[in-house]
Amino acid sequence: MRFYDRERELAKLREIASLSRDSSHLVVITGRRRVGKTELIRRFAAEGEEALYFFVSRKKPQILLEEFRDLVAVRYPLLKRATFSGFDDFFRFLFDVMKERPLFVVFDEFQNFLHVDPSVFSTMQDLWDRQKDSIKGAFVCIGSVQTLMRDIFEGRKEPLFGRATARIYLEPLGPDTVGEILSDHRLAAARHLPFFFTLFGGVPKYYFLLDRYRLFGKPREEIVRKLFCEADAPLQNEGRELLIEEFGKNYHLYFSILQVIAGGETQMARIADGAGINVNSISKYLDELTSHYQVIERRVPVTSFDREQKTGRYFLGDPALRFWFRYIYRHRSLLEIGDEKELTGIIGRDLSTLMGTSFEDLVR
Repeated sequence: MRFYDRERELAKLREIASLSRDSSHLVVITGRRRVGKTELIRRFAAEGEEALYFFVSRKKPQILLEEFRDLVAVRYPLLKRATFSGFDDFFRFLFDVMKERPLFVVFDEFQNFLHVDPSVFSTMQDLWDRQKDSIKGAFVCIGSVQTLMRDIFEGRKEPLFGRATARIYLEPLGPDTVGEILSDHRLAAARHLPFFFTLFGGVPKYYFLLDRYRLFGKPREEIVRKLFCEADAPLQNEGRELLIEEFGKNYHLYFSILQVIAGGETQMARIADGAGINVNSISKYLDELTSHYQVIERRVPVTSFDREQKTGRYFLGDPALRFWFRYIYRHRSLLEIGDEKELTGIIGRDLSTLMGTSFEDLVR
């Protein structure tokens, strides 16, 4: 499947590349998982920009350093037998290279350094503050756990606070672009957009899966069954994988709230009742989901003069998460016993209701 949209973001990266030929930049790229952050960098690098790409996996520091050394050795063969004593040694090497030539250095899932070696952030800050005026190129830090990325770069007590020179937040694709994807697969957007947007929103990875499994043009029931309901379906655990790291140990509580909101409840008292949480405590969690995690949104009627009054209603704005919590998470017991047929039937009977909600969002 071809690469869609992202011209604005590619133009921003090209501008940074041009500037970084004689200056240094620290770029932060964030956005929900599956939205195409890594693919954006790949497309940009394919235009000819010299780049080093490192994926920060949760491994022992020395093992990860050995992986990084092997990647660097492809570009600099003399380093094949070299060893980095620590991440401070590794970053000093990168800064030394960038004193000689412009280079894009990309760290994907940058927030994972918190689990590998948190001292990386202080090391970067120290080297950046002392040498940023003598290097050329850019450090590009990509992250999917948005709360952690905000803490790393926006927390006033954090080493890298105020160091970012550019930020790119990658939004999901808009309805027009999703319609273009459908048209490219010989589906009339006017007819099929509400269904596909209800299930997948504007997340490029999901449309890539539709293409990989050759599901464009297949019956809706088959699409739901193949991607969500079958044993080992690729999107069966999607909501859990997207949010469990964001929420941490209290994820069960937040998941319960999101399930209730995805089911159609929007008022604070009814959400509290549905989630089994004391109504006097629910506002704290709703505020966290709204302001800190930015997973739900609070809408106040246009007739309201006081935006802080309790008439506000809560909505799960991400269509794909709304679908997952409404059906997959809510009925996970059916998946546990392997009754995919029953779950597929439940979704089929109720989906038109959810599509109506999604259509309202499309025309808002």
